Amino acid sequence: MIFLSKLIKKSFTLFELLVVVILVFIVYYFVFSSNLLSQKDTIDKISLNTLKSYLLTFDFEDKIMIKCIEENEYICYIYKDGQMINDLFIKGLFNDTPRVYEYSNEKKRIEFSYLKLDTFEEFNIIFEYSISSDMQGNDLIIETEDKVYIFNSIYNKPFVFENLYDVKEYLENKISEVKDAF
Repeated sequence: MIFLSKLIKKSFTLFELLVVVILVFIVYYFVFSSNLLSQKDTIDKISLNTLKSYLLTFDFEDKIMIKCIEENEYICYIYKDGQMINDLFIKGLFNDTPRVYEYSNEKKRIEFSYLKLDTFEEFNIIFEYSISSDMQGNDLIIETEDKVYIFNSIYNKPFVFENLYDVKEYLENKISEVKDAF
């Protein structure tokens, strides 16, 4: 009898087990619901300033890429290792069609190809940016209505300027710095 009473005192009651299970579910709910909300907020807050760091949050082997089209509104799709990530697209990265140039003083515009979606429609790509497996992105100059962005393969954040003339001065200074170094 003494042995049985010691055994009963060391076990959990059904009520205590239910409380523990309910607490685990509550914690699980709050952890994953806040994670989903923060992921949605992240997508809503993506800008050209945070584009590279956002793309680097994905796990990829070869290349991560964003392709933006003009379809009623500006929509951007993300491609991981050549495959579009379904149900993940970004709106609001652009308010107007950007002008994209090569990373040089020559202001040579880059023309992009067409994007075929599952609907077999073709859309003109207005912006395309990719990061390779060695974490280096394209070198581009992007001119929007408001600002001009220089994407450099080394830096995570682009340099931001007010106009193309400021970019030209910046690039000329960089060229003279390199010449002076030798």
